[in-house]
Parts: sequence; structure tokens; C-alpha cells
Amino acid sequence: MPIVDRLASVPDLAPGPGFAHAVTITGKLAFVSGQVALDSDSQLAGPGDLAAQTAQALRNLHRILGALGGGPNPASTLVQVAALFWPELLVEVDAVVAVPG
Repeated sequence: MPIVDRLASVPDLAPGPGFAHAVTITGKLAFVSGQVALDSDSQLAGPGDLAAQTAQALRNLHRILGALGGGPNPASTLVQVAALFWPELLVEVDAVVAVPG
């Protein structure tokens, strides 16, 4: 499936370091990159606090969905991993969403 668009910039969200926040393909299926607890200034939200980090990661996901024109309730999966790219990060959320065409 060919990529139709790359979403690299989202208002109030830190830029991805070398990756797009999401890509859409023919049929407007978007693959959203994993979102972590970085605020719009690339600062860690809630150091050591899983609930605060989860809330920030979900806010980031919702900002991306809004920029894509998608709804607020994508399907999701939670998977435990040994570690994320920064030791301070406790959660990462990604999504695959169907967005309005």
C-alpha cells in the first residue's frame, strides 16, 4: 500500500526525532508512532509516575488523532517491554487508526 501522507508536525507536540508521528496510506489507514510522556517542550511529564506518563502519552496520541481527523477511541494493545529509549520513560502508546477519507 502506498504512503499518502506523513504527519511530521502536530500543534502542541514535540517533534519526532527523525520520524513522522504518523503515516497514512491509501484508504486513510494511519499508523501512529509510539507516543511517550514528552510534553510540547520535549520535557518528561511525571518523572517516576506511571499514571502521569500514561496521561501525557494519551494526550499526545489524541493530538495526533485530531490532526489526522480521526476519532478519539482507536483500538490499542498494551505490551510490556524491558525498557524504552530513555530509562525515565515508563509507558509508550502507539495506534493504527482508520481516519475519515
